[in-house]
This record gives sequence, C-alpha cells and structure tokens, in this order.
Amino acid sequence: MPGIILVLGYLLLLPPLLAKTVMKPLFIKMGFVRFFVLVTLIQFMALLPIKMVLRWTINLKYIVFIPEAFFNI
Repeated sequence: MPGIILVLGYLLLLPPLLAKTVMKPLFIKMGFVRFFVLVTLIQFMALLPIKMVLRWTINLKYIVFIPEAFFNI
C-alpha cells in the first residue's frame, strides 16, 4: 500500500504543483492538456533513474508488487 500511495502521489500531485510554481509560464503558454502530457512523459522518464538509485541504495526490487495480478512496478 505505501508503494501505491507514493506512485499515485508522484503522478497525480506533482503536475499541478509544477503548474503553480516552477513551470507556470510554460503552463500558461502550452495550455492544460499539453502541459500535463509533457509533465507526465517527463515523470515517466525520471522514474527509471529513481528506481535505479533505490535498487542500488536500499536493494528495492519493486516499488509496487502485486503477485496476484502480475502487476510489478
């Protein structure tokens, strides 16, 4: 459950936070849909190095592991 909460928080809370703070001019220029697609793609690209660092430091193999549904992140 903590992994699911972390992943959902990362994917759902970070884009609006960026739209209000750091990337506000880009949000205004691009519009709602294009900005959120861009930020989501950047988040997916950033997940790989994040997962690599977690694997190297604390030997975390999966962030979310649900064997019954064959769902591993």
